[in-house]
Amino acid sequence: MQSETFVVERCLDDPSLLAATVDRLHWQGYGIVAVTPRQLAADGRVESYAVIAQRRAEGFLPSERMFLDLQQMVAVPMHVIDQQLPLLSGSAVKLWLFLARHVGVSDGMDAQLSQSQLLQGVRGSDGCFLNRGAGIRDRKTLRTALAQLEESGLVSRTRRRGSNDAHLATQYTIQGKGRY
Repeated sequence: MQSETFVVERCLDDPSLLAATVDRLHWQGYGIVAVTPRQLAADGRVESYAVIAQRRAEGFLPSERMFLDLQQMVAVPMHVIDQQLPLLSGSAVKLWLFLARHVGVSDGMDAQLSQSQLLQGVRGSDGCFLNRGAGIRDRKTLRTALAQLEESGLVSRTRRRGSNDAHLATQYTIQGKGRY
């Protein structure tokens, strides 16, 4: 079955356009194969998306499962949703999701990130920002969210120092179960 590509423009002006387009295609009998960024603005935000879809065979209902690129997603364990989410502040949830995106959610995986990277975003090797950080605006809120994640057992952090006692990026580790 041949795929068709639909381009969704002006996503910076109206972020709901992508969801509306996917919904419209879904109800017109298309199965979504992938949704990928097509064009980026200078600040790294997505200006347009390419929606790759296939016409479904007769008899398929619009409620069929959509197939998306799993490498572009963060899986949230059920215990985090069921047990931890109600106890965490909004900043702690945003920070956990950002860390899970960079670290992964498997027990024991880790990444080195600085407070500046958590607040402002991670830069690529070319110096351009790859993302815009965790969406937390000040260091005090960031420290409070980190403390909450550590207290809940979802994240552990190891402060690192260089050979000349200089501060290095902190190592964050996602913990498997958390405390509840």
